[in-house]
Amino acid sequence: MRKILLTLFCFFALFLTFPKEVYAEGEFAIDTSAEYKIQDSGKTLVTQTITIENLFSNIYATSYSLVLDNIDPQNPKAHLGSKELALTSHKEADKTTLDVNFNDAVVGKGKKTTFVVTFENSSFAVRTGEVWEVSIPKLGDTSFKSYNITLSIPDSFGSEAYISPNPTDFTKGEGVRHYLFDKETILKSPITAGFGAFQVFSFNLNYHLENPLPRSASVDIAIPPDTSLQRMYYQEISPKPENITVDSDGNWLARYILKPRERVDIKVSGQVQIFAGPRPFLPISDETLNTNLKESKYWQINDPKIQEIAKTLKTPKNI
Repeated sequence: MRKILLTLFCFFALFLTFPKEVYAEGEFAIDTSAEYKIQDSGKTLVTQTITIENLFSNIYATSYSLVLDNIDPQNPKAHLGSKELALTSHKEADKTTLDVNFNDAVVGKGKKTTFVVTFENSSFAVRTGEVWEVSIPKLGDTSFKSYNITLSIPDSFGSEAYISPNPTDFTKGEGVRHYLFDKETILKSPITAGFGAFQVFSFNLNYHLENPLPRSASVDIAIPPDTSLQRMYYQEISPKPENITVDSDGNWLARYILKPRERVDIKVSGQVQIFAGPRPFLPISDETLNTNLKESKYWQINDPKIQEIAKTLKTPKNI
């Protein structure tokens, strides 16, 4: 009967990977279910439930090593059923290794050892302004028999602004949302998500105007308007325009009167509130929409080539 040291290296940087294994490939089947349970504070409790199945009658695992790259695990623990397993932790450069030793030998083909490794970390969820940004590394190894991740988000984080890739399943619990990702999904890309009703950004815009004419002329500049997805707060427009108008499309136009041969630099600054989803907003009138759909020099809707292309491109994404 042969004992074997089972060392699995998991890198939590840009991806999870297993660059070195001290067991022969095909001697064990590994199933892993990982939950990233994010607390209201942003701290994440990581729970990995790992099942090791013996594929031979004379080979069994005596230990398990989890290597974390650029992750500082806090309060790491390991359990097998109700029994706590011995776990040691050591750090070298940016890597932290968690070594788990099994108390009893599980011998026999088809026999399984199921244990749990947990630790806490505060880098998976980061608050930026009014939005919580979540990032979970992708899986880089394909040798798992199965691997899935459950991302648990508290309702206190606010509404979902975005999540990628699309979860394979979603469930709603009491005060929490659960997003499930399978092996095929997390092999392709890391999980990134944002939660919150809105985000606020500061902005600075510069416009350079010039009147090449030997007489005075008016020049309009477009400044960002309020829309269903954004609300503008202007702190400074310098120098001040003659007036600001709204055109039929809802664009905000600031008008300047320039003297002959005059050059003017315009500085615009403020803040913009970006919403996760559209809010009630005055729609563009039917009259404006109909006008915008008419044939013009730059809107050649009657061109046969454009009409032919339009037959195949049915959505904005296709276009």
